[in-house]
Amino acid sequence: MAIIAFQGVLKLLFIDREQRYNQFRKIGNLERKSVWNLKSKKINIFAYRCVGDLVVLFWRF
Repeated sequence: MAIIAFQGVLKLLFIDREQRYNQFRKIGNLERKSVWNLKSKKINIFAYRCVGDLVVLFWRF
């Protein structure tokens, strides 16, 4: 079970990068704009992308 989950994470990281980015863009314009307006932009964008990865990961199962 853990191996399947690990393979899914690897697939998300390497194979589906462009598709995942398109889904990330569709998640919400308002949320992305509020993230961009915060001071520590890099940290917030990284955290938001991690949340987007989790959403896509659970959405597929």
